[in-house]
Amino acid sequence: MIAIRCGGELSPSLQASLKLIFFLTAAKQSFDSQNEREQFFSTWLGDYLAFYPDSFCRAYGPHGELIGYLAGYIPRVSEGQPMLTLPYQDDLVPYLTSYPAHFHLNIHPAYQRQGVGPQLFTYFWQKLLQADIAGVHVVTANSATNFNFYQKIGLVDCHPIAWGGGELTLLGRKI
Repeated sequence: MIAIRCGGELSPSLQASLKLIFFLTAAKQSFDSQNEREQFFSTWLGDYLAFYPDSFCRAYGPHGELIGYLAGYIPRVSEGQPMLTLPYQDDLVPYLTSYPAHFHLNIHPAYQRQGVGPQLFTYFWQKLLQADIAGVHVVTANSATNFNFYQKIGLVDCHPIAWGGGELTLLGRKI
């Protein structure tokens, strides 16, 4: 049985588990320095923890162990919440009206392909419906193993983005 929880305090041990899953599943595995590694973490997960804790959902396995997370961004600029900033943000601007919400989803490798990702996304989707948001997007590489997963949960191929010497794709789903 999987339990899903969003928001709340993150203990040091929970933060360590999140960091472990983050780096186990990250596309980038080597770093020139500890500072570069920490900056990578901050950009792709740490800022979500700091600025959007209510949209941060965690999945726990049958023994209470952390097995995955969805780091979400539900824009609430009118409430003074800071805007999400991503390295390729400028390329997304034409699509942010239709797909303003954003998320990252990572599952511990031992629990992948067991339905955890769809459960986390479904939970987040319900939060989006309650927030009256136009849509949600993710950005991934066409060759990434998660590309097909995102299509299976209803995100469609919207826009190629040239970035970092490769090509990424924005996938979105309207609400």
